Amino acid sequence: MESWTESQRHISWSLLSFARMRLNLPLETCTASAFMMVHKYFLQNTQTEHSLFIILVTALFSACKMNETVRSMQQVYSEILNCCRDSKRRIGEQRLIDNLGRTKFEESKLTQEEIGEINTCELDLLEADNFNMKIDLPFQHIDKNVRPYLKKYNAELRQSLNNKLVKNICMFLCFHKTAAMPTLLLAIVATESAFDGIEMPPETQNWINDKKSDFEISQYQLATELLAKQAAILNPQQQQKAPQ
Repeated sequence: MESWTESQRHISWSLLSFARMRLNLPLETCTASAFMMVHKYFLQNTQTEHSLFIILVTALFSACKMNETVRSMQQVYSEILNCCRDSKRRIGEQRLIDNLGRTKFEESKLTQEEIGEINTCELDLLEADNFNMKIDLPFQHIDKNVRPYLKKYNAELRQSLNNKLVKNICMFLCFHKTAAMPTLLLAIVATESAFDGIEMPPETQNWINDKKSDFEISQYQLATELLAKQAAILNPQQQQKAPQ
């Protein structure tokens, strides 16, 4: 299978996000880790013998183990199949087939061949990140340097800021380029965007001031532009409104 188109990324994020809800898994660890594993795999492999469907099952199964929220291989496999079936009308069955490399989405048990392929694929995913068993994610920097200081705001604003932080990080994760970018930089840019027009806690502002100088101006500008580009795609209010 050739890799890792914008269509495949969007479908993959959608399927992993819905599957994690069915499996009662945290977005900020399991889903984000799984998606980052797939990103890094395709950075190292422009072509692969595995279907994208198998790669997604493998990545989420492996991320569950890494984050000590273990789900069985069959559970992960079944829920991603369920999400594929539920997405047929929204995404289109032929588009799913073309992007995932799988033609059938009915409920089924894992075959021995599929179990073997998932085990092999897991080694391939781990090898692509030098067998790192703890995926570095932007959320980790947010948890340490931003969220502890949100208590100064009222509950409504605190929730709004947290939602913006999560949305910004998720938008970053949907870009394949961010897999090669420092997660600290992504966290800084996501935070600045979330607090646009709102005074930051001094602790968070000091963290940004201290760490921002670690990066080249071009790196910072690229991250800022990527987030703005994704926001423009996803936010209807930034598009020209159709006549009523």
